[in-house]
Amino acid sequence: MVWVYWYAVNKSASSAFIYDFYIADKFRSKGYGGGAVCALESTLAAGDIKRINLRVAYDNPRALALYQKIGFAVTGLNMSKIIT
Repeated sequence: MVWVYWYAVNKSASSAFIYDFYIADKFRSKGYGGGAVCALESTLAAGDIKRINLRVAYDNPRALALYQKIGFAVTGLNMSKIIT
């Protein structure tokens, strides 16, 4: 399998959220990631979904670059604090 993604649709908001997305190591940097997201986009658009949201980990600049290349924009920052 080349890619795996897990997503949920919120029909009332006309949006979807990608919870997880994975490209097998041997298929990375070959265009499969962008192609997989574009295929999902087409499927969602056919169901009248207007927006895709996702979260990118701060330590994954490669994923951030991919998402920005295919049209995603940064819309916020996640923050965390460990309580001791």
